[in-house]
Amino acid sequence: MSPADRDIIFDEGRRIIFDMLDVPQPIIAAIEGAAVGLGATIALLCDVRIAAADAKVGDPHVKVGVVAGAGGAVIWPWLVGAGRAKRYLMTGDLIAAPDARAFGLIDELAVAGQALADAQRFAARLVALPRGAVRGTKASVNKLLREAANLVLDTSLALEKETMGAEAHRHLVETFLQQSGSAR
Repeated sequence: MSPADRDIIFDEGRRIIFDMLDVPQPIIAAIEGAAVGLGATIALLCDVRIAAADAKVGDPHVKVGVVAGAGGAVIWPWLVGAGRAKRYLMTGDLIAAPDARAFGLIDELAVAGQALADAQRFAARLVALPRGAVRGTKASVNKLLREAANLVLDTSLALEKETMGAEAHRHLVETFLQQSGSAR
């Protein structure tokens, strides 16, 4: 991937993060299966996260030689604290939903296959509340997250972009593709 292509991808990633923080309506994640990498970042940036008991969450960027930057560097420390965030972002380990709930990454556990239904029930609860109060509360809290994103995002994206162009990343991706039978 060319440096210009990486710039486009990272600009889009930055926009996704800020757009999610700016949406006035509550965003509720229903996680079934694995929320990994950018999928985990998007899920964790949601206002409420409901995961099936058999779901997993993680950011394995480091396992392919890339800095776990972008939104992961913004949201993980807010949800689980800097120490635990570093532990999981530096190892790329996936976290089972019950542990993710205990750590604060997930708000509620659902029976496998029921995360979406539980998220819809939660959304109905929010709809029944005064719209301005819900939106204002979200906007107030997201101001903190926006400040964190402004503080961290440019650095983390630059570091992530730098490692995406590194030989170690290319080698790890090639190895993965060969092991999965996807290499051409």
